[in-house]
Amino acid sequence: MRLRVPLKLAACAAAAAALCGVDARAVTELDETVVTASSLDGRLGDVPHGISVIRAEDIARSTASNLPDLLSREAGINLRSYYGGRSNAGIDIRGMGETAASNVLVLLDGVPLNEIDMSGADLGSIDLSQVERIEILRGGGAVRWGNGAVGGVVNILTRAPAHEGVAGSVGLTLGSYGQRSLRGRASVANREWSLAVAASNFASNGWRENSGERGRDASFNLAWTPEGLGPLDEVFLRGSHHRDRYGMPGPVSLEDFRAGDAERRRASYPHDHSGSDTSRLTFGTKADFGAAGRLQWQLTGRERSNRYFFGYDPGQPAIRQGGLIDASRHEWDLRHTVDFQLLGGRQQFSAGTFGRHGSLTRQDGGLELPGSFVTRKRGQVDEGGWFAETNWVFGPLQLQGGVRRSRFDSRLAQDSYASTAWQQDSDDRGNWVGRAAELGATLKLAKEHTLFASLSRHFRGPNIDELAFASDDLHPQQGRTTEAGWRFEPGPRVQLSLTGFEIVNRDEIYYGIDPATLMSYNRNYQSRTRRTGGEAGLKLVPLKDVVLRLSAGYVKPRFVGDDSGDIPLVPRTTLTAELDWAVREDMGLLFSVRRTGSRRDGLDDGTMVRLPAYTVCDLGWRWKWKQADFSAGIRNLFDRSYSTLGYFQTYYPMPGRNWTASASWKF
Repeated sequence: MRLRVPLKLAACAAAAAALCGVDARAVTELDETVVTASSLDGRLGDVPHGISVIRAEDIARSTASNLPDLLSREAGINLRSYYGGRSNAGIDIRGMGETAASNVLVLLDGVPLNEIDMSGADLGSIDLSQVERIEILRGGGAVRWGNGAVGGVVNILTRAPAHEGVAGSVGLTLGSYGQRSLRGRASVANREWSLAVAASNFASNGWRENSGERGRDASFNLAWTPEGLGPLDEVFLRGSHHRDRYGMPGPVSLEDFRAGDAERRRASYPHDHSGSDTSRLTFGTKADFGAAGRLQWQLTGRERSNRYFFGYDPGQPAIRQGGLIDASRHEWDLRHTVDFQLLGGRQQFSAGTFGRHGSLTRQDGGLELPGSFVTRKRGQVDEGGWFAETNWVFGPLQLQGGVRRSRFDSRLAQDSYASTAWQQDSDDRGNWVGRAAELGATLKLAKEHTLFASLSRHFRGPNIDELAFASDDLHPQQGRTTEAGWRFEPGPRVQLSLTGFEIVNRDEIYYGIDPATLMSYNRNYQSRTRRTGGEAGLKLVPLKDVVLRLSAGYVKPRFVGDDSGDIPLVPRTTLTAELDWAVREDMGLLFSVRRTGSRRDGLDDGTMVRLPAYTVCDLGWRWKWKQADFSAGIRNLFDRSYSTLGYFQTYYPMPGRNWTASASWKF
């Protein structure tokens, strides 16, 4: 593979080299524990997959303004953003393309955030200030986490209450385009009880016409760790509520995208808007029975309401326009884990069962009023099954394996309201079985060298939106991932990881034209899809207070036996370089460069212009004074025009140069 580095990128890198690097004390050690992936000791270096961890300290140093932006700086991850803000943004891992929202599983404290429609996980509902760490597992997780863990799994872990006493923080952020946010957090704890509460308020006028955002978040975490109650270790209750409102300016033509800043900022849909309200509640317990093992159980409920207006006409009553989504999910998980010695090695065995129920109602055409015509979809998906996994350690060799079986039952009814009453137009039912399996190994050749390899089988079932506009024979996709890699850590100043992978999917689900009817449906590709590539990560400490961090990804997304070209909206190359200089103990500077390669248009028929590659440079500053923290950042420092998404040669332009400044105080 030959990579060309544009002159502008080289100039950014040269400027970065002259400026700064990453704090040496922030280098992530491979002995750091993870909870997302299967490992006997939970150590990062023992996982037979490409994996990375973003900690709270990394978030504080980063110039990222929201969660999707932060995640896109990791190896093999591509940003998919419509308007450059917190809303309508997601990520793609290892080249899933247009269906990344259903092929990348996002968890919040181990609970899936992905919806049962095409909307995917709402990353805008998570405030970065409440995140303790993020674990990114590429290519694995189907045994442990199930449906949709194809490209990878992202587990977002929120801040836990303080161990004892009272603690908290307040913060304020101001920035370009009228951005302002206020956030606060407080916790109180004693030996048995702890409680943490947090709240934030965010607003922005948006960089384009009709791209303003408003958001409010509130959450709590209550935990009881009783003493003297036998095996009971912990009882916890977590809850949150998110509310947002945002404009949707739509795309711009290729000509306007190339014309200039004024044309890119213009809204093609000046009145379209949307808003959502989401509530989550999780109750769980943990118990330790000593040699008999550990038991964990949790129950989660989530409710979401989303009102949206596409093609909104302010001259018409709002109740006769737009659509409404009401969705709910309820799920429970039970896991038992036991450690023991067998055949001279240490072994950990986990097994469990789970159940999921999701329902969704989508109504389009406004509200049901006399003389109106409204359509409605009512769908539900039920899933249940079991899983088992084991880890076996023989000295420097660790073997891992597991299996999972899930059974799905779906129902989709479509109704119409014609003038006076609802009538049912169709009622379809389906069921299928999903199976996952994994076998992996890590071998520690010496203190500084670790080799790993794994073979995984994964699955994804159709969601409600896909079932509503589906070909008659739509069925689940199955696939496998093969990967191998090397981790090298000769000392605290150097960390290097290299991973190669191949993902082959059979019956991959997509939205496309049926050649027999010339109608567009959700269908299964007749050809298998193959994604081959790799990721590289380097953390280097050349000087005491300077760290260089490089993350690179390459993927070749093709159809097996087909010369039609790459899968649309998948860049082959992604690259991030960061240099952070600890100018002194209480002050640091950060310079970052992100490069994303060109991609096919989302509706490319083989004749369209590719979305151009782009390079974005950011600059950040931070200062700590007593209990206060101050930071400032400039994103898109050289004011480059770029887009992460485009369909039929209409693009969604991203923000130009913009700044933020933040202050927070801890107590």
